[in-house]
Amino acid sequence: MEILKISRGVYMQICNTLGKNPPECGGVLGARENDQITEFYFDETGKSSSTGYAPDVVAINNMLVNDWMPNGILMVGIVHSHANQNKIPSCMDVEYGIRILRALDTVDEFYIPIVTVAEQDVQITGYVILRDKKNGFSCKQIECVIIG
Repeated sequence: MEILKISRGVYMQICNTLGKNPPECGGVLGARENDQITEFYFDETGKSSSTGYAPDVVAINNMLVNDWMPNGILMVGIVHSHANQNKIPSCMDVEYGIRILRALDTVDEFYIPIVTVAEQDVQITGYVILRDKKNGFSCKQIECVIIG
């Protein structure tokens, strides 16, 4: 079973950004060669509405090219928040993740965790999109563990 491993530092950054802003905001998850998420970029210029989050692709791509890639950090996911304790990614969330995974040749899986907040308690529900050479792509819920 796949497990989404997030460093305590990244979890705290998510709590202090996505956990304190209105729902439907997000950011990018990064990792080095290991399988633990150690980097987070809050997409403060992304577009948020009551019905969705649209990443600021130009700002994210600039950050990836100028900061993460030169330092060996891979983009391995996009995290965003949902309202009303909705912990399930929408069809659009999954389709967007698949489009990104198609464009990436560096990873065979792409995380799309969902953040929900209830009475200041930030919860992350893990989801992963897997590249399957036989059947295309699949999305499934996975365990999310905070490390450290």
